[in-house]
Amino acid sequence: MGLAVPAVASGRATLAIFLSLALLSVIYQTITTTKRIGFQRSFISEYFGLFTLCCLTCLLFTPNIIFSYDTGSSLETWIRHILLPIAIFFVCWHLQNCTFIQGKLLTIGILFVSTVGITAFYIEPNIYSLLKFTPVTFLQVYQGFKPPSNAFVLAIPLLIFFAFNYSGIWRLLSLCAVICIVSLIFIFDAKASMVALIAAALAPIALYIFSSTTWKINLIAIILITLAILGVGEWLVQKQYMTSVANQDLAYLPVWLIDFHRQTIWQFALELWQQSPWVGYGINASNLHPMATQTLINYYGPSYIPLADVPAQLLPGHPHNWVLEILLDTGVIGFVPFISLVCVIFWKNITEYWKTRHPALLVLFSINAAYWGSGLFNFSYWAAWWQASYYICAFTSLIIYLNVRKELS
Repeated sequence: MGLAVPAVASGRATLAIFLSLALLSVIYQTITTTKRIGFQRSFISEYFGLFTLCCLTCLLFTPNIIFSYDTGSSLETWIRHILLPIAIFFVCWHLQNCTFIQGKLLTIGILFVSTVGITAFYIEPNIYSLLKFTPVTFLQVYQGFKPPSNAFVLAIPLLIFFAFNYSGIWRLLSLCAVICIVSLIFIFDAKASMVALIAAALAPIALYIFSSTTWKINLIAIILITLAILGVGEWLVQKQYMTSVANQDLAYLPVWLIDFHRQTIWQFALELWQQSPWVGYGINASNLHPMATQTLINYYGPSYIPLADVPAQLLPGHPHNWVLEILLDTGVIGFVPFISLVCVIFWKNITEYWKTRHPALLVLFSINAAYWGSGLFNFSYWAAWWQASYYICAFTSLIIYLNVRKELS
């Protein structure tokens, strides 16, 4: 399980292999061993409300499948959306005594993948074939490392937590892995990963501030947050796309903050949702709408200034925002319970931390902020690799907390 997140760099098939092997190993161990790790009745009763809301959300996702542009794909995604978190939680729960071994495997995997990525960027692109198992070009390296870097950001809070709990060489390696992930983000200009990194860093600091009564710590934290925001703002200004700058007059937000194409995607998604507000267009199927394939030139007409040979599509795959994606795919019927579920997850995380002050819950809050925060700007919520990366990191931190709480009780 520790190598599953680094496996994202090799593709979905490799990730699926690692997850399947972990699941099969746990199932075999559960069948053959006499000493099994069961679920505590207190745990089930404590999170019963959350489980119920999860079931209600999945149930209310079903109406849009009937009206989907691709019923088969929507049904498949819906089933995976249910089975994937169950399988990952099952594995994490039964490996709760091996959490720190998983942390070491995670560290090794990220260090290896990061070394390959940095070497491929600066020295020899074909070294990336060690992960892709096929010859690659520099452009494939540049584009291919953006999704893994985002998945790796979710692992940063865990790596820092492990670093504080390890000693000797493993503490150093965990911190080196964090540095490598940050390096990948800047090397490959991964803006969504930068958003995830900011959220992962600032969210736990903010939670700690609200939980602390020491004014000196609060003041230092506020200064650090301000400097971080100013630094990232300057970085975004320097990384503007020329197409965005040329079409600033058509944008409704500053293009240095949100690029022009992304703003157009969001605008079109809202317009499209109004045509089917209640049930949407089907889970993971809104991009199949006939109007989604039109280009920005068709949408804006002569007022749009194209600066690339390849015409930009109006809805390239997904809305690049999980809120709009859920709204567009499932309609209001699926959107309301889903938003409620996300709010409950954050509220449960915050209140539990306020009661216990356990660092694993701070790690979980950081992971939640990074995942849901960066998802507002990129990646499809339905992407299996993205969901799996989140579930692995989030459930691992939750299991650490539950394990410690069980020992203290």
